[in-house]
Order: sequence, then C-alpha cells, then structure tokens
Amino acid sequence: MDGWLWQLAPLALLAGAWLATHASLRRHARSVDRELAAIRSDFQTLKRDFRALCAGATQVGDRLAEVDRRARKLLSEHERVPVSGDARKFEHAAALLDRGGSVDELVHLCGMSQGEAEMVAFVCASETGTVDSGAGGFFQH
Repeated sequence: MDGWLWQLAPLALLAGAWLATHASLRRHARSVDRELAAIRSDFQTLKRDFRALCAGATQVGDRLAEVDRRARKLLSEHERVPVSGDARKFEHAAALLDRGGSVDELVHLCGMSQGEAEMVAFVCASETGTVDSGAGGFFQH
C-alpha cells in the first residue's frame, strides 16, 4: 500500500496545481469581465454623446443656413434702395481715405467743404481706430 500512495502523490500534486491554476484563471476572468463591462458602459455613453453632438451640429447647420438666407435677402433689399448723390460722395470720400487720401483731396476731388471733409475723415478714422487725439490730429491742413 505504501507504493500505491507514492504513485498517487504526483496525481494529487497535479490536481492541486490544476485547482490553483483554475482558481487564478477564474479570478482573472472576473477581472476581465469587469473591465469589459466598464468599457461597454463607456462605449454606450460615447454613443449617446456622439448622437447628441450630431443632432446639435445639424441644428447649428440649419440655423446657419437660415441666417445666411436672411442675410442674402437683406443684402438684396439693401441693393435695391436708391442711393442719393450725397451718399455716393461720402462713399467716394471714404474710399479715398482708405487709400491714404487727405482732407484737402476730399475738398478738391469730392466737392466737399472743409468742414465736411474733416468730419468724414474723423468718422472714417474713428471707425478704423486711427483717430489722433493729440494736438492737431486730423484737423491740420
């Protein structure tokens, strides 16, 4: 009987090793299952967020198209409004100033009075942020 126990000893060791390995693998499998569940949950959250983002982008696109349509309509209506000769004179003066023209040039080329030319130069400069608030400024000749 003594020899028989020695023959079972390796089998018992093998069974013990198998049980230990099996228990370790089960723990690892549970850990992997928990990680997989967390990944699936994160994926579902990302899917919901992406759908919401796409829906929002679609709404923004629709809104932008509406704003563009309204802007084109307003521009079209604006272009149909008749412009008086004085308005053209001031547009021409503003264009001259944009190209570096002086107050004296506005007086001579646009037929403006000195006061009108200075006022137009001041308004144009204030719109572009180039008004000189120091002594002399725009009103030097």
